[in-house]
This record gives sequence, C-alpha cells and structure tokens, in this order.
Amino acid sequence: MRRRTVLAGVAALASGAIAAPRLVRAAATPVKMVIPRDSIFVLSYFGAKDAGIFKKHDIDIDLDARPFAGFLAGLPSKECQASTYSGIDAIAKINQGLDWAIIGGGLTVFQEVFVKKDSAVKTLADLKGKRVGVWSTGAGAFKAARVAIQDSGGLDVTKDATMVQVAPPALFKMLQAGQVDAMINESSFTVRAGSQPDAFRSVFSVVAV
Repeated sequence: MRRRTVLAGVAALASGAIAAPRLVRAAATPVKMVIPRDSIFVLSYFGAKDAGIFKKHDIDIDLDARPFAGFLAGLPSKECQASTYSGIDAIAKINQGLDWAIIGGGLTVFQEVFVKKDSAVKTLADLKGKRVGVWSTGAGAFKAARVAIQDSGGLDVTKDATMVQVAPPALFKMLQAGQVDAMINESSFTVRAGSQPDAFRSVFSVVAV
C-alpha cells in the first residue's frame, strides 16, 4: 500500500512537470549605439559585442559606426538615447538648454603634435604660418590640446597656423605625404605615429611637459 502511494506521488509529479508551461525567455531589448568611426571606442564596442557581453544582458545591439560629424548628430537627432559624446561640446549644448544629462564621466585625451621625422619644425613656435591638420576643431580633446599648446608655446594654432580639418585616416595620410606640416589626430592615429619613430616625431606632448 505504501509503495503504491509513493508511485502515485511520483506519477503526479511527472504529469505536473509535463503539463507545466515552458518558461519563454523574453526577447532581447533592441538598442542602437552610434559610435565614432576610426576611434579607439570602436574596439571597445565591437569587442564587447563579439565577446557576447551585450547578449548576456539581453541587449540586441545595433552598432552604427559613423564619421565624426555623423556620430555627433546621432544624439541630437534622437537616433540613439545615450552616447559617448564629445565632452566639451555636450556641456555647451546642456548650457544652451538641451535636456541632456551626463551619467558617466569620460576622459579627454590630450593629443600630441606630430610632424614627419625630417620636418624642419622643431618647436611649437615653428608651426606659425604652417599647415596644421586636425580631425575636428569641435572635439573636446582638440580644444584642450589647443589651450595646452597656447599655454606652453604662446601659439594659438587656430589663428597663427592654417588649420586643415579632415577625417582621422585621411589626416594621417596627408602627414605622410607632406600635405600638412603637423597633425593633431585621434588617439589611435597618435599611437600609430608614435609607434613609427623612423617616420614621425612628436614636437609637443602634454604628458612630457
């Protein structure tokens, strides 16, 4: 009798397990991220996606890597709800009344000023009247570098030199070809120039000051 009762209980559990509805995992939340093309941030975002980090947290990520101007347009146009935005530009827009909030601090990287190794430019003063290439005069990193250069050498590159604004990869090639006398470029291209001492030379570094 006791054995029959135990078997009946097991049978009831089994039938209950069969009848129980399967747990259906909720669909991943779609999130669009607009990021700057040719930036070191690209490695972080795509690396995290390839490693399955977003998927692990049920995020269906859509990474849209754009040229810098297109990247900056993503947040004001509401194509994305959050972004690693240009710091100084973001603060300026908040001061103008845009309903934005900074929810995570970022680090503005001071860029070095690179010239070709055989360039006649030896100091910041030598840049006066020369063609200086930058990837974006509106970027927070450039604005910070401009102030640092002015404090160190008394040179305002936006007024005392001829500014050439082009995308980071094109700027690097222009320096290689001698089409600009110096460049203040994105972090990744600064690293690239620094890793080729036989081809490029730094004439100014905030870190070294």
